Amino acid sequence: MSIRSFVVSTVVAVLAIAGGCSKESDSTPVSVTPTSTQSTTVTSSSAPAVKPRQVAATAPAPAPEPVITIDFNLPITAEECVAFGKQLEVLIQNRDIRAVNALIAWNAMLERAVDGVKASDKLHDSFVNGFMKELQRTGGMVCDICNAARQGGSYKVLRVHQADGAPRILARFILANDAGINYHDLVLAKSTDGQLRIIDVYVFATGELLSTTFRRGYLPIVANENPDQLSDWEK
Repeated sequence: MSIRSFVVSTVVAVLAIAGGCSKESDSTPVSVTPTSTQSTTVTSSSAPAVKPRQVAATAPAPAPEPVITIDFNLPITAEECVAFGKQLEVLIQNRDIRAVNALIAWNAMLERAVDGVKASDKLHDSFVNGFMKELQRTGGMVCDICNAARQGGSYKVLRVHQADGAPRILARFILANDAGINYHDLVLAKSTDGQLRIIDVYVFATGELLSTTFRRGYLPIVANENPDQLSDWEK
């Protein structure tokens, strides 16, 4: 499979797993095992209300933001996570695709996917650059989520919690016309400018992080280039 073929098929898969994969009731229980027992439920009083604005249904799918550098040493408070969650909800409701993409460090997520995989610089760069270009062309899962919200679906932040030593935001994504439901656990970190960013997403429909999904698609391409570059486990 070529790099372009993989990138296209992976983005299509991401669009699918970002949406609801099972038709369940709104009260479906969700199991999350945080490393801390402390969590914060996001309510309307947790952050200032922002009045949604009307956005044309024909708005184009903007490009993701440029390379974002993450600083894992910057502290993150629960209050910052709550405010971030409310901001995300409003931006999705407004179908502000560019602003939502600005909250996601896609390049950091891709680097998590390829971390530790021995591949040529050419293959690595082709994968990362090709993926970003495909996201620019399609809008990726952000466009899919915003379109679903515009058509009557919803994206609601449920709570802030800790998992695997990192702050996360649990969100529920419901497609329009009760077509499906999914849950996203958003992994957060701060960029060097002090802004909170989403650096990965645990998708309940697939039972794994997006970076893991990307990695599983990336390994066969690396193996095709040079099987000896992969460890026995990766093969």
